[in-house]
Amino acid sequence: MFGLEEINKTRTIKEKLDNYKTPTVIDDKYFKEWRGVRTLLSDKYFKNMLKELNVSQKQFAYSLQPMNLTDNVEHSLEGGVQWGDTFRNILNNFDYTSLDYSIGVYLPAVPFSKYLQIHLADEVEKLNVNFKFKLAT
Repeated sequence: MFGLEEINKTRTIKEKLDNYKTPTVIDDKYFKEWRGVRTLLSDKYFKNMLKELNVSQKQFAYSLQPMNLTDNVEHSLEGGVQWGDTFRNILNNFDYTSLDYSIGVYLPAVPFSKYLQIHLADEVEKLNVNFKFKLAT
C-alpha cells in the first residue's frame, strides 16, 4: 500500500515535462511498454496528442520513466506537487460520517466523486453566469 511519502514522490506527466532538460538519459523501455498496451490511441492520434502538448516523443518518453528525486534540485519535494495537494485535500476534507454503507457503492471512490460533483457544479454556475452576461449585452 502506498503511503503519503510515496504520493509526495509522484509527479504528473506535465510536472515531469516541466523538468525536462536536454541532454538527459531516457530509458525507452517505459515508453515501449506504454505504447505496447492495447489502447484506442492509434499512432495517428498519439502524434496529434504530442502536437497538442507541444512535446517531442523523446520528452514524452522521459515523462513516463521513474524519476530519481535525489538527482536534481528541481525534482525536490520542497516545491510541492499540485495534484498531491489536491489529492490530500479531497481525502482530508471529506465528511466520512456522511457515508451510507448500506448503498453498496465502491466506498473508496466516494470522496473523489463528491469533489468532482462540487467542482462541476461550480464550473456550470460560472458558465451560466457568463452565458447570461452575454445574453444581456
